[in-house]
Amino acid sequence: MLPKRWMRRGGIDVLVKGASSAEDREPYGELLATRLLARLLEPNDFVPYELELSEGRAYSVCPTIGSPGCELIAARELVAFAGIEYKWNYYEAYAASCERLGVPDARRQLAKMIVCDYIMANFDRHQGNFGLVRNPQTHEELRIAPLFDNGAAFFSRATLAELKARRYSYTAYPFCEYPTQQLALAEDYSWYRPEALEGFGDERFWVAIPTCQRSSPRSRPSRWGARSRS
Repeated sequence: MLPKRWMRRGGIDVLVKGASSAEDREPYGELLATRLLARLLEPNDFVPYELELSEGRAYSVCPTIGSPGCELIAARELVAFAGIEYKWNYYEAYAASCERLGVPDARRQLAKMIVCDYIMANFDRHQGNFGLVRNPQTHEELRIAPLFDNGAAFFSRATLAELKARRYSYTAYPFCEYPTQQLALAEDYSWYRPEALEGFGDERFWVAIPTCQRSSPRSRPSRWGARSRS
């Protein structure tokens, strides 16, 4: 469990989240994921993260999904409500349950999650960090929740030796164990624009810039946000 705290800044509730090790990989992963998702998806499809440095450590900062007008229904709750069992085709059962509830473009939005998680090598899409959102007052306006909690992406748990040897593998979630099998479940690629990823490799250098600031661990917290979508 990563260190977390919830705060209110400028009238907005935000989640501030740390890292699992001194290398601070997860906060940088969240920022890099934001940069990638901003290239491929619509603004409402994902939660944007910023990076904040404080006392020599990195933290990711994002607005919370929950609000008086928006409630998160984690996938585990839908699975329990619909009586989905893992011996079934988990993806098909989940997608069909969303459609029965009237969730718009369910398979298209699930395809976005599956494809983006594959590109990012995100191994942590468990049942608590995807699902649906709705209006908590009316219990209506159901839709697929924006993508959030992407800090485990980009081989965040791989050792440098594994990365250099290009021998790092991971178990995919939530629908299949093998990443390529899960990718095959995506049914709608009409939204996907491969040309949007041109130059993304250079983003890693921009994301790495804040590491230079660690020479002054007691300096005032600094923040880096994602650039606007072009």
